[in-house]
Amino acid sequence: MSGPARASTFAYRRLEIDPGARTVTCHYSLDDEPFVEVATFDEAVDLAAPGVEAVAVLYLLLAGLSYYKADAAGPLVPFGGGIDSIVTASAARRQRGAALFVVSPGAGPLEAIERSARALGLPVVRCGRTLDPGLRRAGTTRFDGHVPVTAIVSSLALIAAVATGHDAVAMSNERSASSPTLVVDGQPVNHQWSKSLACEDRLRAALDERLEPSPAYASALRDRSELWVAAEFARHDELLDTFMSCNRAFRQDPSTRAPTWCGECDKCLFTDLVLSPFVTRERLEGVFGGREPLGDPARVPDLEVLCGVVDHPRPFECVGDADECATALVAAASRPDRAAQPHLAALASRCPGAKPLDELLAVGGPTHSSLLDAARDLV
Repeated sequence: MSGPARASTFAYRRLEIDPGARTVTCHYSLDDEPFVEVATFDEAVDLAAPGVEAVAVLYLLLAGLSYYKADAAGPLVPFGGGIDSIVTASAARRQRGAALFVVSPGAGPLEAIERSARALGLPVVRCGRTLDPGLRRAGTTRFDGHVPVTAIVSSLALIAAVATGHDAVAMSNERSASSPTLVVDGQPVNHQWSKSLACEDRLRAALDERLEPSPAYASALRDRSELWVAAEFARHDELLDTFMSCNRAFRQDPSTRAPTWCGECDKCLFTDLVLSPFVTRERLEGVFGGREPLGDPARVPDLEVLCGVVDHPRPFECVGDADECATALVAAASRPDRAAQPHLAALASRCPGAKPLDELLAVGGPTHSSLLDAARDLV
């Protein structure tokens, strides 16, 4: 693991007293970064009076604590190269000391993540995760199904936060991550449960039991919809050519990783769909290398599932709720640059679950993002 550690040196640089301007100025630094604090008094104060300098030194020493503590004020943002974590990381750039946390397979970094990380320009704390090769041998896996990969990454990010002095881990899980993928015999099944608010609560409680004080841990996007995230991401046109959400780019075996969007999976289709109200058709066609999923009439059955038009199990992919998808589809179909795609207009007329776009762009829902004290200005 490598990345930004705490500053190695905090220094009290100098004290300046200017009786004419009636100011006391304190100079500090964290490594090579300077800080200057100025106190300005009114006309009744004579800073040339005997004893002023001796007492002002106390001010210099005490006020310096604010800048010494500033070294641990930035959040650590687990980063996967998709639109959610890009939105959180882009906002985190306003915070001094913010950094990305990237988990890579033992075989090496994933270019699908590295492209966006480079574009953001934040420092990166890295962790390589090497799975036992026995997991890949036939017959050794007794149960099929998903593992709580987000919780696993979260635990690694918390280790890194404690080890590097970051006092917050800012996740990027939006509110639909708490919704079940399907319901079986009255039992909700959520394939991305480890992104849910319930999992966030349990992991934070376990953390608090083991460490006091513990880093803040919460999602900065918990009370946002997928459409809100997409709208925010669309403001960063410079990142449209760097991000990647296609799961085929994240396979453990480097030889089987897709170098770019496959344009065929449900995750590609959903990503295209959720961005389509906010990004031009031409721009999205470029993102998908001329294989934009929305432009293919053969994908209508898959869109029907995403939008809840047909009674069919939703894909076990990280996709939005049916109302989010339906709302995005209706908004996309109404764009003038989609007029030559009648299959979208036909499907839009069959989307009773669609809501007004503004309704899904509104912020609301259960959240603990206020716990991110060090990242309180995020999003």
